[in-house]
Amino acid sequence: VPSHDSKASWTARQSHTQITNKDGSILIMGGVLSGLVEKNDTWMSTDNGTTWFLIDTAAPWVARDSHMSTVTPAGDIILTGGYTSSVGANDTWKSTDYGRTWVRVNATGGWVSRYGHGMVTLSNGHTVLAAGTIWDPNERYFNVS
Repeated sequence: VPSHDSKASWTARQSHTQITNKDGSILIMGGVLSGLVEKNDTWMSTDNGTTWFLIDTAAPWVARDSHMSTVTPAGDIILTGGYTSSVGANDTWKSTDYGRTWVRVNATGGWVSRYGHGMVTLSNGHTVLAAGTIWDPNERYFNVS
């Protein structure tokens, strides 16, 4: 996803995660740049993606790609899993201030490390995590946690 904002300095990336906050702002978090450089930065747009600004150069979660995020009915952002250099992740992070700060909810989520998974938050606030891949691309998870 390249930035079309001449003032933004973010580099084109893939396998990032993005959400729309309750206030309508859009966040892009992490991902991988060409050369397989993983990121843990956070970018925000408050004008439907016309302009972007950096809100965190290095979030406390390890740089990663193919992770997932969702927004709860209360407006909290939940970020899980992904691929971190050479291993899958199964940690969970939460932000209550639109991605400006993060708190680790747990280091191991009680589910097998994975990347490329799906995640959604239900109207009752429960988050459902499903499927994904481990390091071996021939082995995929189809369970729901």
